[in-house]
Amino acid sequence: MINRADDASYIQDTFRKALATPRSDGRTKASLLLDELKLHAKKVPDEKVGPLLTALFEIADELQVQGDKAKAFSIGDNHLRLHWLLRRLTLERYDLAKRSSVLTAACHTASLGWLIDISDSAYRDYHPLEGRSAETEANCLTTSADAEKLHGLALKRIRVASKTGELLDHPELPYLLFRWSDEEAPKVLKWTGAQLKLDKSVVRLAQAFTAQSWVHSLGDRVARRQTRASLESIEKILDKDLFRARLEELAGVNGLSKDDGEKIHAFLQARDRGQSPRGPEE
Repeated sequence: MINRADDASYIQDTFRKALATPRSDGRTKASLLLDELKLHAKKVPDEKVGPLLTALFEIADELQVQGDKAKAFSIGDNHLRLHWLLRRLTLERYDLAKRSSVLTAACHTASLGWLIDISDSAYRDYHPLEGRSAETEANCLTTSADAEKLHGLALKRIRVASKTGELLDHPELPYLLFRWSDEEAPKVLKWTGAQLKLDKSVVRLAQAFTAQSWVHSLGDRVARRQTRASLESIEKILDKDLFRARLEELAGVNGLSKDDGEKIHAFLQARDRGQSPRGPEE
């Protein structure tokens, strides 16, 4: 892979095959390849770093599979592994101007979710969230000017995606809506308001906000998986009361497909369980 790091087709084909190759721990081989590339990052020639990152950025959302997300007491997923890899490839070999140029170029064809993710990281280097400090220049992903450009590019892409259907169908829809809301909250509420009028969109939103998590209590030796309804701060991105009303309305519709009905009921059951004194499922 290092020898052919500038061969986009080879890199992408290799990772797609790796995604279909399970490992004994339940993860895919793709997570292993990202880890190994990070360990051997210094061996990638300078002229191949840009092409390698461009190829990976284009399929980054494909790499973000549930099987490679950390379970129980661990943290991490393939987007995080990609963050680690790009930093190993660029922070330790390029000055800020060169690093910024390489990363910005790779972002122009990046998949939507990854573009939002990396542009937010670059932007927060200079505009940290409350309670955090700005990064030193040595640790910034891009120049301040390029961070602003990426921020604008990401915003433009998500606006377009909201009109084409790409946003609604994206596997990380809640994350994208919250990031969009950080910049254009009224537009997000208008968009979700329109979606709540459409039965299929309501089903999709229910599915998007039904999550799997791992919990443990003091003394547990084995973590337990639970299905939960992700409702924290949801009012920032949609009308919570209308969403509830539409879900309960659709739950009583006889003509709903079996698959759609299961998605609705999974969300409602998880929501009710979260409000119940019984706590998480066993």
